[in-house]
Amino acid sequence: MERTSLAGLTLRMACSDALPVKAALYRRRISPDPTCNFCGQDEESITHALLDCEWTRPVWFASQIQLNPSALGASSSFKGWLLGEIKILETNKDFFQLGMMILVHTLWGSWKERNDCYFQRRQPAPGVVAMKINSHIEESSTMVSSTSGRAPDLNSAMNGGSHRDPQSRANENLSLTGYIRINMDAAFSNSSCRGTLGVIVNDESGAQILTHANSFFAISPLAAEANALREALVLASNLQLGKCIFASYYKELISLEHLQCKGS
Repeated sequence: MERTSLAGLTLRMACSDALPVKAALYRRRISPDPTCNFCGQDEESITHALLDCEWTRPVWFASQIQLNPSALGASSSFKGWLLGEIKILETNKDFFQLGMMILVHTLWGSWKERNDCYFQRRQPAPGVVAMKINSHIEESSTMVSSTSGRAPDLNSAMNGGSHRDPQSRANENLSLTGYIRINMDAAFSNSSCRGTLGVIVNDESGAQILTHANSFFAISPLAAEANALREALVLASNLQLGKCIFASYYKELISLEHLQCKGS
């Protein structure tokens, strides 16, 4: 209950432009510069901290709905982005409650991890954070089901719902029977030539098996996405996952119709 209250408070502060991000502290002459402590390149606005930072993107990608804020056109206004996401969720009444739960917990979990890493002087681990957030969502959904008598369907959230972007919805036409689904995504900073990747492995029912995240140097967005694909392929090979379908948001890199790979 306390976690839910803190998550709601974080959301209200973000929508009211009241979160103490470095850009806000700089405007108030509290911080000497507005630069993000984690990527070291961009100004840490609320939108950057919660959506666009190179370590935050893999957290969203590893969430229950595998959201990619950049692919969905994140607004310069965080509140505008959030209202747009809520409008999408409202088109599916059965998914709305769970979708909101995922949004709120992911926002709060990302913000909490940023602060913990800053004060504890450590680097964030997107994959670990995503697993913690998903665990919190499972706990909250159990609490909801105990009061309403109806448990939110997490597998349905991961496998579809109107919240997914058009490319992801098109991918669902692929038959997953007998296949492991591996989703990958990468974020790239031109100024620093640094990239961050996220890989998610789901079984044929859509249940999440594992997540993986890493940071690296690259020369272009395409190279970053290619590195994400490479790590996904290595992961599948090392774990001997067998038949896999590899999915990416980056159309220039991958065509899902041509990556239905049978393992040995």
